[in-house]
Amino acid sequence: MKKLILLIIVLLVTFPTFAQAENNSIAIVLDGINHDLIMVYDDGTESIINLPLPDDTFISGSMMTISPDATLAAFCWGAYGDVTNYHLTVLNLTTNNVILEDDYGTIQICNATSFSADSSQLAVATVTSSPMYDSTLEAEWALSVYDVKSGNIVAQLGKREAITAALTIFGNDVPVLALVKHFANDTITFAALPYVGIGGVANVPAFTWNIADDSLIATDYVGNLM
Repeated sequence: MKKLILLIIVLLVTFPTFAQAENNSIAIVLDGINHDLIMVYDDGTESIINLPLPDDTFISGSMMTISPDATLAAFCWGAYGDVTNYHLTVLNLTTNNVILEDDYGTIQICNATSFSADSSQLAVATVTSSPMYDSTLEAEWALSVYDVKSGNIVAQLGKREAITAALTIFGNDVPVLALVKHFANDTITFAALPYVGIGGVANVPAFTWNIADDSLIATDYVGNLM
């Protein structure tokens, strides 16, 4: 197998996404216009995988993740002009086959945030509703864990008092877009990014969630987000 090298391409239409393929470095670049994943090797060759998406699809590198073994890509996507209707697709990069799909319907945002260390599970963050957009609605969000093989959701985290209390600076009812920083051995550490429609949030609370016993504890800050 050819080695893949780290690559950063500064283009408006591309989003570099990095993973580790066994002991080889890998960079996968998303061409969001043509819906391609571009993989560049150390011998100067490259392979291009076309994502099985409709032509009018919106997709961003911030909404996708690559498995640690670089065999799977998971991405959320929507149609241009209707970016509140989101879907999830998981693609096997070695066979180019879709192995998991889900349709979230009308929600605010979706982010395929992380595979587990063994690539057997996938964490997806969603924000269903926010009072910021409709004052008659409550904040609803979720961090869902899929079993990649069966396609089933095996664990799900939503509003908890500990998370809500940590974000009161933004209001009393704030949805969270969970950004997973570590996912291994039934334990997920994530940053609780408040979905409030403003930029510049650099320090946010973080939590560790055990998906086996559903326990949740505050943890040390996991790094700058912006």
